[in-house]
Amino acid sequence: MRSNRSTLRAATAAALIFAACAALACGGRRADVEVIEVGGREREYVLHVPEAQDPTTPRPLLLVLHGHGGKGPSTPRLTGMDAVADREGFLAAYPSGVGKSWADGRGVTEADRSGVDDVAFLTALVERIAKAHAVDRQRVYVVGISNGGFMTQRLLMQRPDVFRGGVVVIATLSARQLDKFKPTSPARFAMINGTEDPLVAYDGGKAGRDDDGISTDQTIALWRTTNGCADAPDDRETIDEVDDDTRVEILSWSSSCAHAPVRLIRVVGGGHTWPGGSQYLPRAVIGRVSRELDAQEQVWRFLSEPHTPRASEDGK
Repeated sequence: MRSNRSTLRAATAAALIFAACAALACGGRRADVEVIEVGGREREYVLHVPEAQDPTTPRPLLLVLHGHGGKGPSTPRLTGMDAVADREGFLAAYPSGVGKSWADGRGVTEADRSGVDDVAFLTALVERIAKAHAVDRQRVYVVGISNGGFMTQRLLMQRPDVFRGGVVVIATLSARQLDKFKPTSPARFAMINGTEDPLVAYDGGKAGRDDDGISTDQTIALWRTTNGCADAPDDRETIDEVDDDTRVEILSWSSSCAHAPVRLIRVVGGGHTWPGGSQYLPRAVIGRVSRELDAQEQVWRFLSEPHTPRASEDGK
């Protein structure tokens, strides 16, 4: 009986994950879809190029990865990233995963089960864009939502030579991923997670059908170690200006890091949502959307901030 109940709970959680993450990229504006062939598959993406910019000046490139059930062309509406790209002058690419999913290494998505090499696809996409546009190779970044957040960490762990930093939104890190690959090189790294996320638990142990996720704090600690940061944050900021039953705590490691900065944006009371975005499903399913900040602004704020590495103890 206990086994049957566990199976029912797992099936229910999986169904909610799919419904929620599909809604993470619903609607969306019309966009010109481009195609690239990688690994014998035609893969789709949308590229947003800011207007009124000198096309010969190398610009940052940001890949934005949708959640499970989403697609690239509908992701700009959820994230609001195009407006930030226009203002700040960076290229924003929105690729689509196979089966509306990413092969993030947990073995639970259609893309993973189909043997898709999304590391190769997303790396090839950077090369494709860099051939057509002036890209600053030292400022190629990625942000991912939910399943896209797990994929973001896989990219940072396996191809830090290409992706120099990333932001994970409503995702942690799976123990299954750590069995296969670990961070070997530093990269800018930030997380934006809600403490009341009912689908990907802030404290670990539940990430859809993958029940071995490590906690947000453990994930941050792993990247702090990789980036040579002190245990204690350099700066703490609390934002609690809106009456929405949430508050935001921002913990930053920068001046204490020998290699690259780390940041945790803890949305206390927040759910499986994009802060500042839409309440795309009822609170009972996905939790609250925080109105204390806009995630897209925090993403670019972190990725674009200058960083002066901490000098090593031996002065080298």
